[in-house]
Amino acid sequence: MANKSFNTSDPFSCNWPTEKNFLSTLDHFPELWATIIFRPILIGLGTIGSLLIFTVQMREIKKTSTTVYLTIMSLSSIIIMWSNFPSYVLTVWSGSMDSEVAWQTRPDWHKIRGLTEWLESTAIWITDCTLVIFSVERLLCTMKPLRFLNMFTVKRALLFELGIATLSGLVNSITLVLYYSEGLKTLIVIWYEATLKLDCARIVCTWLILMVTNITLVRLISTLAEARQSLVANRGNGSPSSSGGLETGASTILLLCSALIYSAAQFPWMIYQVLTQLELPPVCWIQLSKRTTVLCFIFAALLSLFGYAVDFYVYYIFSASFRRQMNSLCARSARHARGHAVHSAITHTTTAI
Repeated sequence: MANKSFNTSDPFSCNWPTEKNFLSTLDHFPELWATIIFRPILIGLGTIGSLLIFTVQMREIKKTSTTVYLTIMSLSSIIIMWSNFPSYVLTVWSGSMDSEVAWQTRPDWHKIRGLTEWLESTAIWITDCTLVIFSVERLLCTMKPLRFLNMFTVKRALLFELGIATLSGLVNSITLVLYYSEGLKTLIVIWYEATLKLDCARIVCTWLILMVTNITLVRLISTLAEARQSLVANRGNGSPSSSGGLETGASTILLLCSALIYSAAQFPWMIYQVLTQLELPPVCWIQLSKRTTVLCFIFAALLSLFGYAVDFYVYYIFSASFRRQMNSLCARSARHARGHAVHSAITHTTTAI
């Protein structure tokens, strides 16, 4: 760690020692092969899983706020995974992770760069904010179900998501301005740097809120379960019904799965973002070597992508309610396929006769 130091001639930069300049290519960083190999696998698995989550939620007869949240997060995950795919293609094409080198290799793709980065940033904000609202809702509904269960309706959840999407798009609009606007360069750079700091704060705050909220939720559920068992033991027969019912329990399990995945997968990315900000002015607390920065980025980005890719599989393993929904969907699809095959066979036989 270097001492805090400013370049007195330029208040917008740190007076770090100059490091040997070299590109983040496969020659210098063979670890880039991990990105080249595993990213398309994670995108494929994640896309299939997110589409299945979306299909299961849309087939639900009784829609709830949980349906809205899971649907939005599944669609956002697809956008996150695919919006950065052009950069991945260019990384493979140029053999370099340096964005400028990669994009200059295919200058005709530069026109879509701003749009893809804006879509990715907006979708990430939507996912994070949705998960925070989902956590707070489940905590309140567990604490006081009679008061809050009827408050969090599908309509209210849709209004929340509309507000989140609008705010997310506006906050990240600097990306569009940066790539498609001319003039006011200094103001745009200041705006962009402020957005980067805000994004880092958003990551840290989201992670902390989810940890506190869901740890509180788990402790509350444990306390309620102990109280319920004590009540059953005292009565000696029967079992008191849960105030929230099956849907509340299923929603809470799905939330805890989502929060666990997010907390584990996003923690390295959060650390990477914090270290990046500590390296920039006006902080200038630490300087990371380029090799350390690139390796941290590769690991954190892959783990973050892994978090978006495994939602469906974790839901299916840990949520009995989601498993029933998925199995029911598969059974209906199989019956429909058999019925279509029988109908086609009968039609073909009738035509032949």
